[in-house]
Amino acid sequence: MNRIPIRVVTRAALSLLLVGCLTMPFLLSGCDDGEPPLLPLPPEYLIIGMAVLQPGVYFSGNIYPINGQANDIDTVLFGDSMCTVGKSGGWVEGNGFSYGFTYQNYADSSRFHSGDTVDIFFVRETHERAFVGLKLVVYPQDSIQMVAPTQNSCVPLNTDLEIVWHKVAHADWYSVYYTYDTSSVFASPMTQVYDFATDTSYVVPGSQLPDNGDFRIFVSAVTGPIPGNGGNVQSSSMTGAIYSWAEPPIRYGWRLSIGTGLPPTLQQQVKEYQPGPLTRYLHVK
Repeated sequence: MNRIPIRVVTRAALSLLLVGCLTMPFLLSGCDDGEPPLLPLPPEYLIIGMAVLQPGVYFSGNIYPINGQANDIDTVLFGDSMCTVGKSGGWVEGNGFSYGFTYQNYADSSRFHSGDTVDIFFVRETHERAFVGLKLVVYPQDSIQMVAPTQNSCVPLNTDLEIVWHKVAHADWYSVYYTYDTSSVFASPMTQVYDFATDTSYVVPGSQLPDNGDFRIFVSAVTGPIPGNGGNVQSSSMTGAIYSWAEPPIRYGWRLSIGTGLPPTLQQQVKEYQPGPLTRYLHVK
């Protein structure tokens, strides 16, 4: 597998890193045996991002200042490419702003391949850095190929539904999202479930399928931290997670009918419905 190197490294950053490595044992141990060790400070930034290759590159994410402070992460590098860092309104009232980073180059289709590892850096004005070595998955070759159930098949009411797909060689885990529409009027509220699997199957209990309706499955290959196991962005002041995600080959989902499905008058509307991008389905638990 290829590894995409960082070519921009300042002397000041290397000096700071060296000083940190030399002094950290003394900071943790205290000045003498009679002093307790210094505890680490809580993180100041939460960083969440994702790389999507089709095979051109779209890398984006958000930086959330945990204490509402102004952002001083002024450099984000994806491989040797500089990302654009911008500001947007905060999600929490009174918490200032959140910040986004983006690198987009759809013509960049020959530099990265499935299974490559790209070096990602987040650098503060203080020269503190957080590093992520992210393994990449690529659409369409790493998109999920379903094994069972078959497309447009019918599942009896109250019957366990096992979803099975082929293994993706470089996936660390799989995002699982499904919708279950039992409404008599299309676009009424429907059941939506966001979950994940670490192997190649997922079971929906029959107790959750009591009514006739339309069922859509979206399964995607993902690399990066398994939800619930911590993140891969770590420094003294930065924490978070960066993922690579391969879009599913069928954008509107693998379709099934539960029981008799929806009324015939709604079938065409359901067939034509296509949700937006699935990036929002990735989350850290």
